[in-house]
Amino acid sequence: MDTAGQEELRRRLRALGFDEVRFARLDGGTPGADALRAWLAAGRQADMGWMERTADKRIDPQLVLPGARSIILLGINYWPGPAIENQKAKIKNSTWARYARYEDYHDTIKPALVAAGHALEELGDVGHADYRYFIDTGPVLERSWAARAGLGFVGKNAMLISRSFGNWLFLAAIFTRVEFAPDPALRGKPETRNSKLETSVGALCGKCTRCMDSCPTQALPVPGVLDARR
Repeated sequence: MDTAGQEELRRRLRALGFDEVRFARLDGGTPGADALRAWLAAGRQADMGWMERTADKRIDPQLVLPGARSIILLGINYWPGPAIENQKAKIKNSTWARYARYEDYHDTIKPALVAAGHALEELGDVGHADYRYFIDTGPVLERSWAARAGLGFVGKNAMLISRSFGNWLFLAAIFTRVEFAPDPALRGKPETRNSKLETSVGALCGKCTRCMDSCPTQALPVPGVLDARR
């Protein structure tokens, strides 16, 4: 797709309610593949057996959509804002995850993904079989791809951190056979830069380890690694 078409698609997807729209090419290997293999080999997936069963597809997008050339990374901000956040103190003995304060995001985001597919078909001159979308339920390494596309960076808390929205992003992804120009990854601090890809864990964390230190079950034994057994 030419530059004008790509930017028009980005505009349309943002109009659907996606706060972040970034593009990455699928050539050059899957970011995070080696980390996934090591994580599974260490048994850190705990009882999430589907992670091991779908590992090959997570590592090779061609097993998900043969002929795929690009991936569109989408982010939806779910931080409720200070007015709602301050209400938390009024709810005695209750602590709620921010994302759990809404209807199930798998259901609410899907209509926008359907509409995104229609926009891709129109602008990319492709059919429904030329793309597949996922909302964290499919075999996709969303955080690693999002980091490659510059949507954010993988922090020491193993979450994607956006410079605009912090941790508070739902991630969705669209594999497609349409070829897009890739968006650049964020540049990390000099001490954390990776000479091959600017997507290293903690790229903008510096020396801060507060997330790891404050984890009540010590489930972050290594920067960027979650041990689900804990």
